Amino acid sequence: MRDLTWRCHVCGDERPDERISVFSRKKEMPSGMVLKENVRYCNDRPACEVGAHDVHWVSAPEDPQEGTA
Repeated sequence: MRDLTWRCHVCGDERPDERISVFSRKKEMPSGMVLKENVRYCNDRPACEVGAHDVHWVSAPEDPQEGTA
């Protein structure tokens, strides 16, 4: 498993396993279901670590009541 690599979700580079970490967050959907998002990032590049917080795989649907008068 020495050659295991992963692609950074922030910069897109393919990196060795020891240079990749995962930022996880939970998102509660309007239905009450809780999703867990995992974002891989280069752990030796500060810009990737910061940028991992801006990567979102799933967006919650907009509130149907929002914008109504």
